[in-house]
Amino acid sequence: MSGRTSRASAISTPGVLTPQALGDVLQLLRRDPELPLWAGGTWWMDRGEHRSRLVALHGVSELKRVVRSDIRVDVGAAIPIARLREVGSHFLPEPLVAAMDRMGPPPVRNLATIGGAICVPEGTLPIAVVLQLLEAKVELRRFGHSRWVPISKIDLAPGELLTRVRIPLRTRTNWMLHQFGFAYPITSSSLTVVATASVEKDNLEEFHAAFLIDGIHLIRLREAESEIVGRSLPLTERDLRTVLGALENEPLYGKHLDNLGRWRASSTLRQFLRTL
Repeated sequence: MSGRTSRASAISTPGVLTPQALGDVLQLLRRDPELPLWAGGTWWMDRGEHRSRLVALHGVSELKRVVRSDIRVDVGAAIPIARLREVGSHFLPEPLVAAMDRMGPPPVRNLATIGGAICVPEGTLPIAVVLQLLEAKVELRRFGHSRWVPISKIDLAPGELLTRVRIPLRTRTNWMLHQFGFAYPITSSSLTVVATASVEKDNLEEFHAAFLIDGIHLIRLREAESEIVGRSLPLTERDLRTVLGALENEPLYGKHLDNLGRWRASSTLRQFLRTL
């Protein structure tokens, strides 16, 4: 079934509400906070799930805007991944562009939205991990109230809607994104390794790393990251052990990765650190 056919049939189905303004969406959620929201719908279609009543967001132009300044870009939550990739290819951070390119085949990227990719209920997608490392935030709104929270602290309350993603446009001099297995849709045998760094005058000014196991278990090494920031480059073997030791001591690392997975995670990170 083509994306166009899926969208048309969804909107014409009885029980599907199609508001044209964000205020109307918030009013609907105020009256019925449990109403499910349909943007791209790719996750529901992957699971073969059907709903008798839902809110379709395709006609809400406010949720598809991209507003850029010198230091950040605000992205509407309902903009399709492919459209955001097209609009932002020249100014979005390179790790995010790479993550969007790996967000499934073209038919999926044409339908899937940035907000939907962040709010998958069963787990986490690599694009959400990349946004965490880029220190992106999201706007959560309900009728009469809004708040901004980090990607890692999204806790949608009943009647609340993710409306915007705010992405800092700070340049990272080094980055990597490696995926082992199929990260989309979420499977039980995948590993994503992400790292970003900023280097200036042979000093490590910024470093972040994350490991996503099976789309469910996320490892961050915040203490180790802070410990090596400010070090002179190249990093010493002791610096490498600070980070790699923190990874190996993570309970999730030993519990949810087999020998091959552990080797992939540690060797990939070591290689990245050695290139700084």
